[in-house]
Amino acid sequence: MDKLIFTGLLIIISTIARGQDETKRTVFGEDHAKKELNKTLKDRKLTGEHVKNLVDGKTEIIKDKETLTQLAETVLFGLFDRDNIKSQRPYEIYKIGKYWTINGTLPTEVTGGTFFIIVDSTTGQILRITHDE
Repeated sequence: MDKLIFTGLLIIISTIARGQDETKRTVFGEDHAKKELNKTLKDRKLTGEHVKNLVDGKTEIIKDKETLTQLAETVLFGLFDRDNIKSQRPYEIYKIGKYWTINGTLPTEVTGGTFFIIVDSTTGQILRITHDE
């Protein structure tokens, strides 16, 4: 019985300790965020010992349809009715040069409009969002 109690206590202590370790995080704070924002706005081509800005217009940061879809839906769900956007699945997606296009689809018997988005794959910048009626 003592062995069982001892084992139980070890499990409880290790669980508590593990939980505490997971909550200890380095937080940089808002001042750090402001400093980095200002630095970036002054020089978009930041380089240095610890800095390599991957948003350089050359490196593709949106590499696949899944990433594009997650980005598009995140934005669209904030702008339009979520169910409306979901009803436009499956999406029509094309990569044309460095640009992604994503368009909603409708069943052929349904009238109405769909969304259309153009995204630069090297910057993640959304160049256009429309939703026809």
